[in-house]
Amino acid sequence: GFRDSCRRERAVAVMWSVGRAAGPGWLGDPHPENRHWSARLREATLRAPGLLVGGAPVSSTFGSTVSTAVGTTGGTASRVGRYRQFSAAGPGDMLSRGLAALLDGDAETSRRLLESVEADERTDATLRSLAQFAGTAIDLLTGHCADPSGVLGQVALDAELAGLPWIARLARGVQEAVLVALGSPAWRVTACAELLVECERTGDDWGAALLKLMVAIAEQIADDDADPADFADAAGRFRRLDAPVLAVWA
Repeated sequence: GFRDSCRRERAVAVMWSVGRAAGPGWLGDPHPENRHWSARLREATLRAPGLLVGGAPVSSTFGSTVSTAVGTTGGTASRVGRYRQFSAAGPGDMLSRGLAALLDGDAETSRRLLESVEADERTDATLRSLAQFAGTAIDLLTGHCADPSGVLGQVALDAELAGLPWIARLARGVQEAVLVALGSPAWRVTACAELLVECERTGDDWGAALLKLMVAIAEQIADDDADPADFADAAGRFRRLDAPVLAVWA
């Protein structure tokens, strides 16, 4: 009923709130139907399989990070098949599995799952926009996006039309970061920073942390001698969000 719906919505909000992840059974509920589709993704930000959170360090440079994680699309033998065999799953579950695979560094599996979300007629506007954005990010990281600025602009427009300003902000911010990485004027960094401030003003701490990481990556690509402070800033933001896996990526 309405009361149960409110309780579930509150649990989801708590699950993604600033500070240590918490909520009534969001991670350990034995009944899958009681778990929001994003619970699997939230769990992956805490302990993605295959990533050594608190163990061996991952380099903060863009090239090393990608070659260490995203660049190894197959991964180890133990990773193979981990996210496969869910053809009967709904689009929300497929999206969360796809994004969890990305955090695990399995770009190939992640991209395939995200494409299945986009192709599923049951997929709503939010899930579709997230799948489009994440898929574009993978294409950028793996060098398979011929027109990154144009594609991200379209993702942002689609998200705006669907009434999803937080996804549109992310897409526009990454679009600006890509242009910085490709050698556009420094004012592009300012434009991205303004979007980050907008995230903070609206309480979107996750968007702000992701954009800070994108700025750090773009500056590193544009200038090998760029100040690495933005990576440390992004990592700190993710730690405050209780997302150690993303802090490792930063």
